[in-house]
Amino acid sequence: MTAIPLLVPTISFRGAYTDDVAVMTRMINGYAAVGLMRPRNPEELLRRLEEFVVATEVDGSVAACGGLRADGFRRAENQCTALEGELYFYGQVFGFSVDVAPAGVTIHP
Repeated sequence: MTAIPLLVPTISFRGAYTDDVAVMTRMINGYAAVGLMRPRNPEELLRRLEEFVVATEVDGSVAACGGLRADGFRRAENQCTALEGELYFYGQVFGFSVDVAPAGVTIHP
């Protein structure tokens, strides 16, 4: 029997750098375009850079980013929407079903 290697990317987390702002802006504004986040501009991200972390792949490329400040997510309906979206995403990625999909969100494999 031949073993099939399982390819699992290695992700690291670190504070955001100024060089990350362009990709962070594209990521955040992509989610903003479908109503999941508030749009950001590079100047705003630069001013608040110390509030952000990024997840990086083995090659150092930014795979994800997140802000450490609440920014409106204290409202219960915003928290619920964010958590439902996250649960739906994980369901699509890991193959379990979720009763409710957030409106207007499609994840393409």
